[in-house]
Amino acid sequence: LRLAELIRANLEELALLESLDVGKPIRDTTSVDVPSAARTIQWYAEAIDKVYGEIGPSGPDTLTLITREPVGVVAAIVPWNYPLIITAWKLGAALATGNAVVLKPASQSPLSALRLAELATVSSMSSRGRAGSSATRSPATRGWTRSRSLGRRRSASPSSARSATPT
Repeated sequence: LRLAELIRANLEELALLESLDVGKPIRDTTSVDVPSAARTIQWYAEAIDKVYGEIGPSGPDTLTLITREPVGVVAAIVPWNYPLIITAWKLGAALATGNAVVLKPASQSPLSALRLAELATVSSMSSRGRAGSSATRSPATRGWTRSRSLGRRRSASPSSARSATPT
């Protein structure tokens, strides 16, 4: 919940960065993008204590428990459009499930995603196309999340499919 509060406290700064990044009117980033990012982070924060294990189907003499565990490091690759909102989707889900995040925002619109990462105190990097591939190929990365774009559709998937689990 603290991150959602920080997003709300930094509304004007995040709205300005989002406007500079993608050219949206400041009234839209102030009334839609930043509040949506805060609500998303708050939703995941409130859902943390509501995820329980399950009892799986089994025979009469056995008990099967299904538990959910963090995968470890998740590489989150964010596209250029809606960087703040999509970063919140990826950070919220990964952090709420106990994972560490390496965030790779699009080089065309890194400002709001990097500031959000700064507020969340997660690892963050910005580069010209190589960081996403490096992050998904790393043996430390056990999961990855990205948004598909036509030009980059194949760049992260083939190499990482051998060593990571898409989340």
